[in-house]
Amino acid sequence: MSWVLDLPSRGDTSLVAAVHEPDGSLLVADYTSPESVGDVMWLRGQLNPTEIHLYRLGHP
Repeated sequence: MSWVLDLPSRGDTSLVAAVHEPDGSLLVADYTSPESVGDVMWLRGQLNPTEIHLYRLGHP
């Protein structure tokens, strides 16, 4: 496995979940405070909206 991208991380963030798909791709999910709010403290992130991000990474 090698580095592909940095996941967004602001305020309230999650540990990443990853699943190998039957087609060989990797499905990656995480959540974070919206990028538009800037880098807020964790507690403020807990009390405001959250975005869920889902990425499908494939072989070139």
